[in-house]
Amino acid sequence: MSLPDDDPRPLARHSTAREEARWRLKLARKWAYRLSMTVYLPISHEHLEEELLRLVDTLSEAASSEPFGTEAAAEAGARLVDLHATGRSSLQCTMEILGKGLLARRPPRQPERIERVLALLSALASGYSERLRMSVFDQQESVNGALIDTLQEAGRNLRASEAQFDELFARSASGVAITDLDGNLARTNGSFQKILDRGAEDLSGLTVFDLVAPDEAESLRDVWRDLLRSRPRQASHTQQWRRFTRGDGETVLAKLSVALLRDGADQPDRYVAVIEDDTELTLLQRRLSHQSLHDMLTGLPNRQFFTSRLEQMLRQADPAAGVTLYHLDLDGFSLIADGLGRAAGDHLLCVVAERLEQVVRAERAMVARFGGDEFAIVIENGPETRDMLGTVHAINEVLAEPVYLAEYGVAIPASIGVVDRPPPDIAPDELLRAADLTLRRARRKGRGQWELFDASEDARDRTRFGLAAQMPGAWENGEISVAYRPVFGTAEGRTVGVEAVLRWAHDGIGVLDHDRCVALADETGLTVPLGAWLLRSACARIAGYGQLPLSVVLTPNQAGDPDLVGTVLRALEQADMLAHRLRLVFPLPELVAGHGEVLDNVRVLTDLGVCVVLGDFAGGLADLAGLEDVPVCAVRFSQRLVRQLSRPAGRFAIREELAGLVRLMHAADVRVVVDGIETDEQARWWREIGADRALGGYFAPGEPATDLDSLLR
Repeated sequence: MSLPDDDPRPLARHSTAREEARWRLKLARKWAYRLSMTVYLPISHEHLEEELLRLVDTLSEAASSEPFGTEAAAEAGARLVDLHATGRSSLQCTMEILGKGLLARRPPRQPERIERVLALLSALASGYSERLRMSVFDQQESVNGALIDTLQEAGRNLRASEAQFDELFARSASGVAITDLDGNLARTNGSFQKILDRGAEDLSGLTVFDLVAPDEAESLRDVWRDLLRSRPRQASHTQQWRRFTRGDGETVLAKLSVALLRDGADQPDRYVAVIEDDTELTLLQRRLSHQSLHDMLTGLPNRQFFTSRLEQMLRQADPAAGVTLYHLDLDGFSLIADGLGRAAGDHLLCVVAERLEQVVRAERAMVARFGGDEFAIVIENGPETRDMLGTVHAINEVLAEPVYLAEYGVAIPASIGVVDRPPPDIAPDELLRAADLTLRRARRKGRGQWELFDASEDARDRTRFGLAAQMPGAWENGEISVAYRPVFGTAEGRTVGVEAVLRWAHDGIGVLDHDRCVALADETGLTVPLGAWLLRSACARIAGYGQLPLSVVLTPNQAGDPDLVGTVLRALEQADMLAHRLRLVFPLPELVAGHGEVLDNVRVLTDLGVCVVLGDFAGGLADLAGLEDVPVCAVRFSQRLVRQLSRPAGRFAIREELAGLVRLMHAADVRVVVDGIETDEQARWWREIGADRALGGYFAPGEPATDLDSLLR
């Protein structure tokens, strides 16, 4: 169904080349923005975005290419180093942006796609580290080359350049040794001694062959002999990786550069050996790899590492015992972080991480931080493993112990979703999704609650979220329409108005009523635009029916929408409809709570002539007190109250109290509306106590009508 140009409904996402290109550009821009904050880059931001967009294209195509390979990812990592993106957190930033972007692009995520993305990220980190290492070595090699050139020149003109040689020899950060033609050490500088952890006296009397690993000594002798056999004008130097033995017995991998020096007569005179310790670069590579798989704040594994480890544990666990997954969310963490500051919040997260690790220290387990205030624990169950309930209690106990932040002792409970002993062949991504849905159900029960995975509830949740995801497309395609319920006048004995509601004709499920549509729209943030469309469509449809009133029930989000007044005015103006014909039903909690934006909307709309109705009214004293300053023209009793009155009378005189309440409303010039009338007895009783308007299946059996003419006949 085509839409008018001013229709605000969102367009459904289509997997097109244009959409793919737009997504890649958005990812590249986000990457460029975050990356530029980690290090100074000697290129313009536009140039950086172009470079990163090419890398995003390369990685996206590599993720779905057949056959699959990681060479392009390694080259992408190397390209980052070429762009000078070598800040302290540049790689970590890159892994986070690409990890989330590539995994979220094509739902539902498949295990093989997760493996591919992880492989690409690992290859990118490896390529980055290798290029960074080679970049450093290139610089060192340049220095070494200059040093060797100087030494060769010094060999020819030893006396004239001795002072220059000694200066370079002593100050060089590289380890330098002078040997005779047999490899005996004649002289070593301080760096050489430091790298090998040997003093000058320890090196005295040794050959260079005594310093390498025993299995490499003979091959190094061959290098010495080959250089000695070289002709004067041939290349007389070489570079190799060698394992040297330090004074403490440890082995260190170093880059060895050897040059043969000749005297003034071009005869072999001595060797100069230069070694570069690779230990720090190796540690750097390991550190970068660790950062790509761990949370920088707490040091715990991140979601990517946890997912990979979870897959291994599912395969390796005893089928009879299986694994148990706990998904945690800290309740009220944002209040603590906002109230006491970011540093206090970070400290609290670190304390929580340590305590969770303490809980499972005796188990084969992994604790991870997924981001924000979310954590996960997976335990490979064994004979000595604590039962699931015991683990939940242990988690609650350690989190209940106060943490002192800025002199305040705070304790933070957690909501926990538990999946116990899932099938061993379940995909890790599917298992994490089940745990997340279980956690959501726990949060709905309140703070500090836990919930065990239930297959039937999980199926219902998945259906609900699936419908919520389909809703934007269904709206655009015309599956969602406006239907109408009759508003019955009890005194007039006929229909005196209509209420506009949503109706979704779903191909697979059937018709979804208004309440379910609203609940689904709330899941995806569609309540405000969808509610505005409902109001505009209903006003346009009802405008030609004389003075027939139109009722529209607002959601809490609509009631507090800063643009509600503008939305109402535009709908009335486009339909050429007078404001007094419109009844807007505001939810009771928002009105009685006195939220500023809601009360402002009510007062302005009342001044414009719109009739404001208080919905879900139950007649409590607090509700009545809250109405004192709210200019409502009617109250609408909740359906729950109507259903309660259909039961036999109890010890409280509820019916008599309601009759008195209706008289009180009329005395205040407030009309009474009742919803949920299903029987003749209910209709008669409410009419007798003075209810002015009524709605329900009794007046219009079946579903709300889409044909307004037939409804009003």
